[in-house]
Amino acid sequence: MLIVNVYMLFQCTDNEPEFTECLGKLQYILETQSYSCLSVVGDFNSKPGTQFYSDLFDWCVSNSLVIADRLTLSSDTYTFVSEAHSTTSWLDYIVCTGPLLKMTKDIKVLLDYSIDDHLPVFWEVDVEVITNVQTPGYND
Repeated sequence: MLIVNVYMLFQCTDNEPEFTECLGKLQYILETQSYSCLSVVGDFNSKPGTQFYSDLFDWCVSNSLVIADRLTLSSDTYTFVSEAHSTTSWLDYIVCTGPLLKMTKDIKVLLDYSIDDHLPVFWEVDVEVITNVQTPGYND
């Protein structure tokens, strides 16, 4: 199993080339590492409905990956609280292979545990199943 933690650049037009470059670096990891299951987790700084999120989503589709928390949590979920603007956003994601999504037991945002502007995301996976999984096309 390969787990990659990310912290992507702040979402603004000036940062789009660097955001695309970061996706390219993730692509390199996918193409050069062996793994049975893959997850890329962390602060993608990509709010749904923006170009950054669209780029992330397209990258996931082209690599047969899913954004697990977007599939399992309600659409009003948020992982970021801006006290300066009195707004909330969903910026943190769990991106994974389909087999790993099937092993997911629970995903939730821990609203009561914030020590910063981002909220922790809890992800429980049945790791006993992982040893028996092979992801086609990603084990070469």
